[in-house]
Amino acid sequence: LKQGANGLTFINLTNLFAHTTGGTLMAIFFFLALVSAALSSLIAMLELACRNLMDMGFSRAKGTTIAMIFFLVVGSFSAADNRVFENQDFTWGVPCTLRC
Repeated sequence: LKQGANGLTFINLTNLFAHTTGGTLMAIFFFLALVSAALSSLIAMLELACRNLMDMGFSRAKGTTIAMIFFLVVGSFSAADNRVFENQDFTWGVPCTLRC
């Protein structure tokens, strides 16, 4: 992995936790917080997509199913090849950083 968000999180921080007193406990709390942040973001994105589909006339159950299938298909490209994720991170991250 290149140095960046993935390298920082999954390489450098794990090395830091491994060589720090109490690092195992800190690592557990850190990765639990990371999973919690990911799930809360996922819920927000799913709710937004579901709400838009509901506004177009779909039921909540059908809108949620359509949104989940769409996210699984589109997200699988990023999961299969990290270059897709890095491209999207650069494409959306740099303009958002410059805008703020």
